[in-house]
Amino acid sequence: AGEFSLQRHPSGRQKQGHARARQGDGQSETPSSELTQHGIHPLVPPDRIWRLGVKVCVIEDDSLVLLHLEEMLKRLGCQVLTAATVNEGLRIVEDWSPDAVLVDILMPDRDGLNFIMDTRHLRDSLRVIAMSGGGRLASSSILQMATGLGAHAALTKPITEEALRAALEG
Repeated sequence: AGEFSLQRHPSGRQKQGHARARQGDGQSETPSSELTQHGIHPLVPPDRIWRLGVKVCVIEDDSLVLLHLEEMLKRLGCQVLTAATVNEGLRIVEDWSPDAVLVDILMPDRDGLNFIMDTRHLRDSLRVIAMSGGGRLASSSILQMATGLGAHAALTKPITEEALRAALEG
């Protein structure tokens, strides 16, 4: 319980449970099927390996955005589970107990605002990050509502890796 922090492995050397870092520029990618048993990208550079065990759930109805966020989070060293609906995301939160959830606000079934309200009782142990590309409403207005309801951070799509990391770290 309490807040979590994302910490880098200081030495860059492989520790049990950490992915081996590739020497070089760190630019090449490997397919998701080649992830380690912990869901960590096997070629994560040493300066990007966070504390093993940071679990993030992504709730997003756009499959391309979902895949992009999942890959970014894995490059950052996170374990990731994804959901295409708020109800799926709530089940993941109950069963997997993630450290953080990225939730799209405008979704077809129930919106991310419902998710934020439904998980208020978990605020001490669950960091909620709202995200929106705007759609029918201006992004800033909908994201202000999300933070007003208790989201810890709000991101406007498209989301950069730096913005994502900053939102996760708080």
